[in-house]
Amino acid sequence: VHIRHEKFLADVVIVDGYSSVYRLVSELVSKGRKNFGFIGDIHYCRTIRDRWRGFKDALEEHGIPLDLEKCILKHEGVLYYNSESITHWLDELKELPDTVICANDDIAIEVLKYFEGKGFSVPKEKAVAGFDDKLNFIGKNPMLTTVHVDNEYLGKRMLELIMERIQNREKPYETICINTSIIYRHST
Repeated sequence: VHIRHEKFLADVVIVDGYSSVYRLVSELVSKGRKNFGFIGDIHYCRTIRDRWRGFKDALEEHGIPLDLEKCILKHEGVLYYNSESITHWLDELKELPDTVICANDDIAIEVLKYFEGKGFSVPKEKAVAGFDDKLNFIGKNPMLTTVHVDNEYLGKRMLELIMERIQNREKPYETICINTSIIYRHST
């Protein structure tokens, strides 16, 4: 669910992006990673902004300075990230981060391809993590570390909320946050 305004009056089911990305970054810091970047359009929707906030807060908590020059936080000319735009943006960075947290798996796969194309060893020299745990990416080499979203449960919970609303139109609106889990794989 994409919410552009916080005063949106409706029932909403969202995926927890904040705490999962916070935990992911904290774990990677505990394994010695110190040079982080983030890729995702934080203006697109609340859930990506939540992932960004979790990223920033984890770095701050661990005393790692946020380097905005290693982050790509918006789209320019393309609604969705694609291979060409990611390659262009990464080529434009003055210094590549050694760890990139991506707002979704599509971006993460493109970053992995970029690093491998430049001859970097993943995860030894560069680490990449995504978000969504898209099944069509499982089996890619290196296998992508990602945040798993239980889409089946998410859909079930949305349907329950719709049915509740039909039965009781006057009840207060709800925002339900569904927890996620981190799946560590070879890319980190």
